[in-house]
Amino acid sequence: MGKAKSYAERLFDFPQIGPLDPESSRLALVKPAASEGVTISEAALVQIIQDTQGYPYFLQEWGKHTWEIARSSPITQKDVERAATSAMAATRSQLIAKGMVWSPNHGDTGFTVPLFDGFMKRIMPDLT
Repeated sequence: MGKAKSYAERLFDFPQIGPLDPESSRLALVKPAASEGVTISEAALVQIIQDTQGYPYFLQEWGKHTWEIARSSPITQKDVERAATSAMAATRSQLIAKGMVWSPNHGDTGFTVPLFDGFMKRIMPDLT
């Protein structure tokens, strides 16, 4: 009991969640696809892992959008490239509601998720 934390202490405990190593990133993509009888080309895996830098949220997003775009197995690097341009275009208020960005001051926007600023610049290059 001496080491137990109260609800309030746990409520404000924010553990750091960093990127997965390359092998774990690969497994996070390959295993669910294999369970559905789908393979992913080496080039596609390399591209997703490189673009996401192993961050679990982005691995999941890229995997989801690539899965939806791909028309057949194996999933290819072209599928990954097409998925990147179709992934997530939401308004500032939707992003705030999802916890992806926050507004530290009136008119300012800060990103709460690592690499999200780079992602937004890639999918919306005309706004930069």
